[in-house]
Amino acid sequence: MLHRVFAIQYVPKITSALWNNLLHSPDSNIRNFTKERLDNIYDSIGEILKRVYSISQKRELLDNLKFDIALICFNSEFLERKL
Repeated sequence: MLHRVFAIQYVPKITSALWNNLLHSPDSNIRNFTKERLDNIYDSIGEILKRVYSISQKRELLDNLKFDIALICFNSEFLERKL
């Protein structure tokens, strides 16, 4: 568990880096996105976010991330990921 003082300082930076990495992944990584892998990422991020943000803020951040990733997958060239 992360101590709250540490988490307040580093979680926003970690979150920003993670979002940037996920949302700007090359097509080869997007092709490997599976529902199970994405669910594991969302669960892990949620555990970290709850140390700093309120429940409603955490849900909003995760929902925005899920929407952005869904949009990336929908616009990708890989039909099986679109379905």
